[in-house]
Amino acid sequence: MPYLSTAERIGMEKGMEKGIEKGIEKAKQDDLIALLEAKFGKLTAKEKEKIKNCKDVKKLNSAILKVIKLNSKEKILKLL
Repeated sequence: MPYLSTAERIGMEKGMEKGIEKGIEKAKQDDLIALLEAKFGKLTAKEKEKIKNCKDVKKLNSAILKVIKLNSKEKILKLL
């Protein structure tokens, strides 16, 4: 294994963390789309885009939990 400087090691770790965060973000977006479509039927391209543009994992989690309680996809999408 080649020698890595401390700066290289830190850079690799930060890159891996960012990759993991992006993966979680994408999974939450996909989960929310799947749940909304299961409950309300097919989403419009605009609705899907709104979800895909949301980068806040806490907001996505909140919206996912609200799918159970709320009976309006519009109210859920307003959370984003």
